[in-house]
Amino acid sequence: MIELGTTTIKNRVDEFTLNEFQTITSILADESLDKIEQWVKVFVFLGADENEVDGLDFSEFKEYVKQWNENQPNLENTFLKSFDLNGYTYQAYENEFKLNVKDLKHIEKIIKQKPSAYILDVMAIIFKRTDLSSAEHYTESHLKHKAKLFKDLDASICIPYINYIGQKISNTATQLDAVTEVVE
Repeated sequence: MIELGTTTIKNRVDEFTLNEFQTITSILADESLDKIEQWVKVFVFLGADENEVDGLDFSEFKEYVKQWNENQPNLENTFLKSFDLNGYTYQAYENEFKLNVKDLKHIEKIIKQKPSAYILDVMAIIFKRTDLSSAEHYTESHLKHKAKLFKDLDASICIPYINYIGQKISNTATQLDAVTEVVE
């Protein structure tokens, strides 16, 4: 938490819910806003008084942005294997986290549909309810239901997965482009 004027606001990913984190990333990815507007919206979303933020000297404002970005936990390699929610177990992997083609296909589609608001949907694809079949897991209604269920989970669980997916999709596109060039 940081003090922004007279308000204490969250600043660490492990203080946010998945829904809050998705909202923040959506604001920061909104290209219709300039950088200052993005940060004002983030601070106001987190509870800061808009008039107080607007009245800050720019050097103070920059310091708050810097403070907000500092002291993040190192979560890059901390893949949560499973968790229990409402009496069900949701599992991302058994031995080692890997994405299959079906998961990547669904994730890539979600990211294209919602380029700045995909975190909840991606987590719904990754974490599968252990008592359901693969066919049941991928139904649109089930994925939407899980995205709603997961909104209040600790956002820190998504960081390693989002980083991994970003790298995997980028590498996959490069590799497929290379294979396509060889075939042609």
